[in-house]
Amino acid sequence: MQTQVQEGRRVLVFSKLGADVIFDERHDSVPIVNVFLEPSLPATGSIEVEQITGAGGIQDNETFTILDTFGTSHEFTFTTSNDDTAGNVIGVQTAQATGGTPGKTLGAIQIATAIGEGTTADLISALQSDASVALEQDIDGEDGNTLSIDSVTGVTVSHFSGGSGPEGGTRGSVTVFLTYVNQTGCGVGFSNRFSGYLHLQAFSSVVP
Repeated sequence: MQTQVQEGRRVLVFSKLGADVIFDERHDSVPIVNVFLEPSLPATGSIEVEQITGAGGIQDNETFTILDTFGTSHEFTFTTSNDDTAGNVIGVQTAQATGGTPGKTLGAIQIATAIGEGTTADLISALQSDASVALEQDIDGEDGNTLSIDSVTGVTVSHFSGGSGPEGGTRGSVTVFLTYVNQTGCGVGFSNRFSGYLHLQAFSSVVP
């Protein structure tokens, strides 16, 4: 939405749950505007490599799927015959040959690398630590609380949770008190307050 700046006015335009809320300051008013906002939070998840070899470890062509904040599915496929990480492939040949705790750590490194290079690049961040991979949606908001599909032996892929607010938005409250001075010098005032999810869409300057 675009807001035209009117002569002698300051206009604040917020979007609250899809509806525009406009505060129009007259040139002869004295405003007191308090804005309290919290940023939206990204959803987070995790991947744990619990076993790398054997019957209880990762098997060739097993897959898991994670969803980004937009709801797009991203499937990753394990291969035990190489160490590739391109094209949503996770090669764990060296990790399985190493085995044990070091092998699980190498497996987690391969997972984080594949997520960083695959279709999730710029959508989901992956940070490896030991045999764990911490996931975070790059786009904030409650839509990032998505369900994952885990079909991999020896690996646990969590759902995403903890995301709050609208996509890229803010959460908080706005209090506006405007006092208008009429021709007789008497003050006429009103106040308006709302809380919820807000997008500051426009904030114009006062035009002389």
